[in-house]
Amino acid sequence: MLRVAARRELTVTTGVDFDMSQVEALGQGLLGRLDAMRAVDPIYWSDVQRAWLITGNEEIIEGLRGNLPLSSGRFNKILSYIPESERWRIPTVSRIFPYFLVNIDPPEHTRVRKLLMQAFSRKIAELYRPFVQETIEGVLTEAGRRGEVEFVEDIARQIPGRVIMRVLGLPTDLYPELRRWSRAISSALGGGVPTTAMLDEVEMTFREMETLFLREIRRKQAAPGDDFISSIVTAADGQDRLSDDELLGTCFLTMSAGNNSTTNTLTLGTVALIRDPQVRAQILARPETMDQALMELMRYIAMSTNVVRMAMADFEWRGHRVKRGDLVNIVIAAANRDPRVFPLPDQFDLGHSQTKNMTFAPGLHACIGHFFARMQLNEFFPRLFRRFSNIELLEKDLRWSNALNFRGLKALPVRLHQ
Repeated sequence: MLRVAARRELTVTTGVDFDMSQVEALGQGLLGRLDAMRAVDPIYWSDVQRAWLITGNEEIIEGLRGNLPLSSGRFNKILSYIPESERWRIPTVSRIFPYFLVNIDPPEHTRVRKLLMQAFSRKIAELYRPFVQETIEGVLTEAGRRGEVEFVEDIARQIPGRVIMRVLGLPTDLYPELRRWSRAISSALGGGVPTTAMLDEVEMTFREMETLFLREIRRKQAAPGDDFISSIVTAADGQDRLSDDELLGTCFLTMSAGNNSTTNTLTLGTVALIRDPQVRAQILARPETMDQALMELMRYIAMSTNVVRMAMADFEWRGHRVKRGDLVNIVIAAANRDPRVFPLPDQFDLGHSQTKNMTFAPGLHACIGHFFARMQLNEFFPRLFRRFSNIELLEKDLRWSNALNFRGLKALPVRLHQ
């Protein structure tokens, strides 16, 4: 049934609307709900979310391209959740968080991204491949010695965590702090309404990280080397260089986003390959097509879920009236299941073209760390399944986390057979 709404030219009243933030309860059922919504309208106004949900592949390409008046700046939205009387609690967050690359709009985004591309290049990522290989072997050796492990914590977090610490020049004994900092940033700044305790914790986190990273930045400015932080402090376009706050924002974002997304991809990818031996055999048998296979695996597991934009002006989008201030959810997981682009989207199929795979959000804000992520995945899955002849899942049902931007599991107990 259709009805005309006061603020929307057309609103569809059906049973497909749902609260997308309930990812923990929905579990794998989230994907079916998104499919049903797309079938009704790929540009859908959700009365439950009080926001637009974009679920069509073509429509999401339009949303990410940068031609629509959509802003990625999240800080003003987060501030709107915080009473003015409480904003004094987060001076360091207020100064640095807007400099996260994912929060910047053009033209400033264009300038910063151009500088950062020098540090996030394939060449820089390849410098860390030997360390990634060594780290994976060490983590898998220890896990194999124990036999039964909790995969998320003992394997999937350990690898990107150690790699990011090496990339950022942090000592290994700070790994517990890395976990604490990542949780604090995700809880307070992940898009929900933060509590006073969350604000206090994330402000303390930013202060601790600022002290640590500024020391490393100053050291690399004085004596740059062949490493990631040296690359960002020396990145230049003529006389233009990154400011201290831009450098700090880059380090903070690299630490938090690179850790969580890779952890969840390792976990969900492993579950998929355990459950489907035929897919596993396909991937391992053809190393020359590994990159294509990994892109299809990432599409299939739908780890990369959602990015949020805000409308900066009224505009019409394929017959829908989007208003200034509207929140727009660009649902990556749904774009990668659009049957108009990926026939039989529930199936892993190496025949799928990856040209319109949205996992790394191609467009204006395309994931700048994709070379680092792909390199770790490329090294991990062959090593895992060649080392262990069988990996048993010790729990029948998956326990999903409440993370919306990057879907993942709370825990995954497994038994490893050499």
